[in-house]
Amino acid sequence: MSVGPLSTPPRLVIIGGGFAGLSLALRCSRRDAEITLIDRRNHHLFQPLLYQVATGGLS
Repeated sequence: MSVGPLSTPPRLVIIGGGFAGLSLALRCSRRDAEITLIDRRNHHLFQPLLYQVATGGLS
């Protein structure tokens, strides 16, 4: 029995949508891969700028 090249793209499941999870998903999306990103939230919160928003330094 010979094994040929894969006809379906590889599947990737990423747990966590923080900086690392999103970065990995973006890198793998450039390749031919089926990506599932699992996180408890349906949005990403960019935390490094929260103090600037709270103090009025950023609108």
